[in-house]
Amino acid sequence: MAKRRTKRTGSSSLLTRKSSKILKCKNVACKNRVTVDIKCEAVICWECVARSVPGPIIKKQYEKSTKPAGWAFMNEFVDADGTVYHKGIEQKKLKGKVAITDVEKIRKEQQKKRKITKKRKEVAGIRKQERLVKEYDKKKKALKKIEVKKAADAKKLEESMITEKPVKKTRKKTVKKPVKRKTSVKKPVKKTVKKTVKKASKKRVYSKTPKITQSIINKMVKMYKKENFRITNTMIDKLGYDKYRIKATLRTAGVYGRQN
Repeated sequence: MAKRRTKRTGSSSLLTRKSSKILKCKNVACKNRVTVDIKCEAVICWECVARSVPGPIIKKQYEKSTKPAGWAFMNEFVDADGTVYHKGIEQKKLKGKVAITDVEKIRKEQQKKRKITKKRKEVAGIRKQERLVKEYDKKKKALKKIEVKKAADAKKLEESMITEKPVKKTRKKTVKKPVKRKTSVKKPVKKTVKKTVKKASKKRVYSKTPKITQSIINKMVKMYKKENFRITNTMIDKLGYDKYRIKATLRTAGVYGRQN
């Protein structure tokens, strides 16, 4: 389907002329003209509005103080009014009793110090530049030496390549050395007879001690109770019997293992 062509009628300027009009400024002395909407009846131009509004308030510039720099850090400073300050703090009781400090003298001394510090800084900057120049020269000389060395080495290589003739590679003849054969003689082997030793039995051997009587059993039970139902070394030493023998006797007595 073909689109319909629409005709453009008129320009934007015609529309603006219909919706706006030109009016003269309301102020009689002013001759400016302003474009306004059709419904508007009177107008004041921007110049007349600017004249009617008061200008911006400009603050006063900073006035130089009569006090010298660093007065707040001084032990004692007396102003021209006679007020006394001790490290920036006002002393009302001493007002008018102390002599006024000479501000001009202090400012002159401060200016002298500033000049000295400025000169020192300039001298330090010059020395730094000189030191840097020296370091740069040293590095430059070292680099030149390296470059000269490299050039000399390259020349030597070129000369050696020209003068030297190509050498044919020859294989070296390898001569085999006669190998001495070792005659192996078997040595007579001695027959070793293993001796069989009977291992001792693991049965516990007790020392020869006297036979256990009823009186010894009673003594043993008393001691066992004293030691909180434990067989200790003191008990073994006093009785003269082995630990296992004591255990066996206490079991027969019906005491071992009971803690009543």
